[in-house]
Amino acid sequence: MIEDSERPPREGTEDADRRNAVEKAVEEIKRAEADLARARELEERAKAVLRDAEKELERAEHDCFEFFVGKVRYETRHEVLTGAQIKAIVSNWPAGYGLELERHGDEPDRLIADNESVRFHYRHPLHFTPVPPATFGGGGRDGVAV
Repeated sequence: MIEDSERPPREGTEDADRRNAVEKAVEEIKRAEADLARARELEERAKAVLRDAEKELERAEHDCFEFFVGKVRYETRHEVLTGAQIKAIVSNWPAGYGLELERHGDEPDRLIADNESVRFHYRHPLHFTPVPPATFGGGGRDGVAV
């Protein structure tokens, strides 16, 4: 008598086994792709959290923003100040004088209005200059009307 283990497998069983193996492999691939998509989403979230933490750390490392008026260095804990607030920080600000922001390169310097906001940067201090009031109707020397 021939035992079951010695009998040759039937053709139909081999095909069914292959189909089952392929279906299982396809399901595993689908699960792996879903896991990969979730991992990528988590990675993006983690990167966003890391960027926010790095920004917060940078803020914490810098107690203040610095800026210059002429050659004198000033500090503030505020990221944004108005022209009037900057003038108030500078001791003995000359009455009637304007506040000019020095620009880089070919950019023209810009007069800052008292109610205009200026945003400071940690790594790039801004430079300002006091500007005497304009003299109108003059024709004099050094901006002084004759």
